[in-house]
Amino acid sequence: YKTFSLADNGQLEEFRPRTDIEALVSLRNRTSQIEHDKTQAFPQALKNRISSIITDEEARLRAKFDRVLSVNSQIVRLMAN
Repeated sequence: YKTFSLADNGQLEEFRPRTDIEALVSLRNRTSQIEHDKTQAFPQALKNRISSIITDEEARLRAKFDRVLSVNSQIVRLMAN
């Protein structure tokens, strides 16, 4: 069996789990779209809430990515010694 998901562009694609980097890029793209949508009639409270959710998720992913980089650099230092 193959599992399919709906891609950001609306097309069906074979599902594969996203890496943290891909998730961060996807969040960036959605953030850009929301910034673009702000020019249209959209309730301010809803815009603020959506932006807040995206900002929180982006911060969570950045922190996770920073931890991975930190562990990687520690491993490199240990291997160098």
